[in-house]
Amino acid sequence: MPLFDLPLPELRTYRPDLAVPEDLDAFWTSTLEETRGHDLATTFTPVDTELTVIDTPRCDVREICPPSTVFAAYNHYGGPKEIIEYAWNDHEGGEGFHEIAKLRWLAERLGRMS
Repeated sequence: MPLFDLPLPELRTYRPDLAVPEDLDAFWTSTLEETRGHDLATTFTPVDTELTVIDTPRCDVREICPPSTVFAAYNHYGGPKEIIEYAWNDHEGGEGFHEIAKLRWLAERLGRMS
């Protein structure tokens, strides 16, 4: 589980004091229109890893990879799956937070953590 500076009830209701740019709606409208023009066909290719208890497919989305394509690929994939969103982590993939999550996931499957 990721570590946060706020208790969970406060974190759920937290809204940062940020100025909303005047062109925010126009930005997202044009971004979504642009993504609709890309071929979002996905492929899942098995990946060799040292972890034998996990099947780890590589998900490739052609051309671009905004969050909407990640969720589309996730929804399309028919195998066992879990998605963790790191809302303020851009393309870093969760970095240390996700390393902790992966280790906990593995420990749970090895029966070393309750």
